[in-house]
Amino acid sequence: MQACPPGSLLCENQLWMQEGMLMFQAVHISKYFDSFRLEDIFLEIPKGYIVGILGENGAGKSVLLKIMLGYVKPDEGSIYMDGRDMWKSGEVQREIKNELGFVLQEEFFSHYNTLSDNGLRYGKYYQKFNGEEFFGYLQEFGLEKKRKYGKLSRGEKLKFQFAFALSHHPKLLLLDEPLGSFDLSFREKFLAYLSRFVEDGEHSVVLVSHLTQELGQLADYIAILHKGRLLEFSDIEGLRERYRLVSGEKYKLNLLKQERVIYREDRAYCSKALVKHNSFRKYDKELVVEVPALEDIFYYRLKGAGWKGDGSK
Repeated sequence: MQACPPGSLLCENQLWMQEGMLMFQAVHISKYFDSFRLEDIFLEIPKGYIVGILGENGAGKSVLLKIMLGYVKPDEGSIYMDGRDMWKSGEVQREIKNELGFVLQEEFFSHYNTLSDNGLRYGKYYQKFNGEEFFGYLQEFGLEKKRKYGKLSRGEKLKFQFAFALSHHPKLLLLDEPLGSFDLSFREKFLAYLSRFVEDGEHSVVLVSHLTQELGQLADYIAILHKGRLLEFSDIEGLRERYRLVSGEKYKLNLLKQERVIYREDRAYCSKALVKHNSFRKYDKELVVEVPALEDIFYYRLKGAGWKGDGSK
């Protein structure tokens, strides 16, 4: 049995110690640009789970996905897939890329080729690509195979990417903000596909989204990024149990120990704060104490870290 690596978050729940459970690691990843820094990111993705990534615009979510896919090399840190170091050699990198599927905002497919030609052309780079399944997904997703990729809407292009990804049988899907581009009916179908994808316990999903309600219902683990740094990475139930949303009169909230308060908002008739919680904590009986929704945790954690949002959640 493998030893627990330094800094491992899953070790807190003893998940890592179960032989063969861990699929993917981003270990102390940093990437430096002129105007942005992604710093010391540590993520572990176990088999059979969905990991949701939240962050404000410019937090580094898309850069992180590209590093995980092997399209951008980190300045520091390592990427591992089933224990293999992605940057050890070109051969290992090709092996790992064969096991990764993606849906990205960037467009990697040819605008001038049909969906059929794009699929067959790029499918040759994936050992498990199945053309019959690919055409089946196109039909199921309402995409005409003879249409040119460049003529598709944004949502249709993401549907095409999803069809292509499923057809080469990846172990891990990495998805960058697809939900907002889908209509409600396809969004439900898409989420159902993701649930089925991981149900055998051998496949996993990383889903970047700003839709906290959907992530709160679907994801098993949540990562929150802010200005290139990882604020949270936890199983979602543990994340909710770590905090409480407390509201009441201002003078009552003043009685809370300040080291427990993540962020507080004072309004005319009611103050509200996200506070650190454990089972031994006691609260004034006149305060309203609630288990926070993922939306609340995301908002208050960002505000507590200095986010200058517009105040809306």
